[in-house]
Amino acid sequence: MVHDLTDSIQVDGMSHAHIGEICRQVQTFISYDTRTMYSSLAAIAGADSVVIPDEGIEEEDWQPDETLRSGIAYGLERIEESRPGRQRLTERVLKMAKDSSKSVANFADFWNQKIVAHHPAR
Repeated sequence: MVHDLTDSIQVDGMSHAHIGEICRQVQTFISYDTRTMYSSLAAIAGADSVVIPDEGIEEEDWQPDETLRSGIAYGLERIEESRPGRQRLTERVLKMAKDSSKSVANFADFWNQKIVAHHPAR
């Protein structure tokens, strides 16, 4: 561990809803899991979100997509410079959600048309 655990809250095993509540209440969210979506959600919720780097892994190797890195500090020393990126991260995640919803709607439309074409109303 690279930080003082005195006032820390371990979120392992908690529900997504409970973790979301915690992210909205804490000032800093520190994760030792470099692949968790919780780091992004914490930044979107307004917390300083920090990912503790894996030894020997550079930031660009950890997350090649800069828009998904923005708003998250890759190491405790990068908190200040990560803050302006929260808005970009929020916009990126919202766009991903919108694109996903559109993809699901397109999938449903495609199969509805196929089903109707093969089973016309009588």
